[in-house]
Amino acid sequence: MVASALSPAVVKVQVGPLREQVAVLQASEEKNRGLFKDMLLAAARASDAAMVEYLLQHTSLPVDYAAHVDGVDGCTLLYVASRSGHVKVVEFLLDSGAEAGASTRPLLSST
Repeated sequence: MVASALSPAVVKVQVGPLREQVAVLQASEEKNRGLFKDMLLAAARASDAAMVEYLLQHTSLPVDYAAHVDGVDGCTLLYVASRSGHVKVVEFLLDSGAEAGASTRPLLSST
């Protein structure tokens, strides 16, 4: 994922201006689903609670969306935000119905 390669500070600067583009992308949401997932993950990693809220309200992505992050499969937005210490994002996700007990799976090494 592109988002996992960027620092939270860089992501926050890049994600902010994208709000205006979300409406355009919604017209072809299925085609842009991967982009929305990356944007949502980047916003959670960057502690951008407003963007997380906006994307969850304006796309069909679930609050418990899970992704592959840093060698771990099934990382929820709640996991990513809490692991990064982003209290406002964690509070928003919990208030929005995120499952606090969701688990992640480390990927098996091929060695």
